[in-house]
Amino acid sequence: MAVVADVLFDTAMAREMWTRVCKARRECTEAWVLSAEFEKVHGSEANARKVYRHASQRLLDNPERLFDKWIAFEYGCGSLPDICSASHTINLQRRLIQRRAEREGRANLFSAADDSAEAKPGNKRQRVSSQSCLPEPEAQAVSATDAAASNTVLYVSNLPPSFGSQDVESLLGGRHSVSKVTMLEANRDMAPQGQAKVELASIDAIVAALDKNGLKINGHFVSIHTFKPNRQPRDAAKTATIEVRGFSPETGNKKIEQ
Repeated sequence: MAVVADVLFDTAMAREMWTRVCKARRECTEAWVLSAEFEKVHGSEANARKVYRHASQRLLDNPERLFDKWIAFEYGCGSLPDICSASHTINLQRRLIQRRAEREGRANLFSAADDSAEAKPGNKRQRVSSQSCLPEPEAQAVSATDAAASNTVLYVSNLPPSFGSQDVESLLGGRHSVSKVTMLEANRDMAPQGQAKVELASIDAIVAALDKNGLKINGHFVSIHTFKPNRQPRDAAKTATIEVRGFSPETGNKKIEQ
């Protein structure tokens, strides 16, 4: 791809090739990382950010590598809202990975207990420690700062045409989990398009909802992802103020900016 972009000067063709590679190897972390780095060099920071965000919600073979690369990218190129948004999405995915690992760990343990010839029918099954099933490195909990920095909103698509707001609410946990459901319309005729924006009541509700991504309902594989935040203006970063001390009197503004 680098030859196509650097030698043939065909960025569009190189981008199409990376898109095909990522579609063919959806679980390959390295493919997504290289695609994002290509966009950073030959495309734009916004395109690279889209690749990282999209890849973070995939079932990757090495998600922590992608998370580290995304955070490093945002600290180098992004603004404060970009860093907060990326951290929030990453921590949600870590919670989701932890949830799945714990569920698979319990299922494997119970299956082994059932198949064991030495198991006695009167014995109680041993409880599974949540720490024994955590992936390495251990999934990190979502901090209050991350929760406040990003809205608890999910984007749901590919819903059956008959689905309304109440159906979406029931799908994602009911009134105790869902704060608001907004059905998205396709055109001016207000025709349903099977998409909704859902505000959740808590981080745990978001993780539980994301765990239902890919659920098949009436022949439709429902897609559930974190809602892409609106791009905030660069002036928003100026609301965060830091104090710098210890520099020499002859230090100019340009050196401080650097």
